[in-house]
Amino acid sequence: MTSNGIVGAQNKLARARQHLDELERAVAEFHRTSPYTFRGHLPDNNPDASSIPFEVRVATAYDVPDSWPLIVGDILTNLRAALDHAVFNHVKATRPSLPDKDIQFPIEDQCSQFENKRKRFIPAIRQVVGDAQPYRTADPQKHPLHILRRLVNIDKHRSLIVVDYASMRLELGVSDNVEVLEARPNIGAEMTVGTIVATGHLRVRPEAQAPVQTIQFSVKAGLETAIEINDAGELGLLVPTMQDLCDAVGKVLNNLQQNGI
Repeated sequence: MTSNGIVGAQNKLARARQHLDELERAVAEFHRTSPYTFRGHLPDNNPDASSIPFEVRVATAYDVPDSWPLIVGDILTNLRAALDHAVFNHVKATRPSLPDKDIQFPIEDQCSQFENKRKRFIPAIRQVVGDAQPYRTADPQKHPLHILRRLVNIDKHRSLIVVDYASMRLELGVSDNVEVLEARPNIGAEMTVGTIVATGHLRVRPEAQAPVQTIQFSVKAGLETAIEINDAGELGLLVPTMQDLCDAVGKVLNNLQQNGI
């Protein structure tokens, strides 16, 4: 049996959360396979210097699975549909002449854009819908519903961009005859072959018994997975962003239900 209205909306939200769980498991499993290797590099090629600059670069890398953007698309589609299901019957009752294709939950960045849609809702529901609008915040483009609308539109026209990048976490091992003076992760560096993920300086230990000819590196870099959330290339953490969108839609649905929709 097909569920309409708020029941259908809650079902869509539940489905989105199932896809989110699937995505979180997929990301964790991919990272457990150690999909990247790294190599140390001495740009000055002078291992006897008292302060030796070094770089850590990505040596091998696997692309993130093609399934991830598809799962994200399923999350977005269900969240957008949840909002639309929630208000459809209500708007149809207040504006029966309005074509079905024009009935959706409004998501607006400016108050003026919402004004011509206010009369579609009775006062209590209008308040809930109005309070949920991005324009009610200091930075509408950071609002979860703005991000949802933007990502849904992107997903309609091109593939969503999901990438792995370096985070603050960096485990660096070196030969016993040298020590690390400083190591700086290149936060936000995309995990592609040749990308510099860390820089810093080493020095030869005073007790080293022979001239240092080579330095061995072992590297574990922290990883974060991100999604491009706008045309400017701004990134948001993938799983937390999807969680924020689910939570934002869930809050709207609960408020609508509490006010009788």
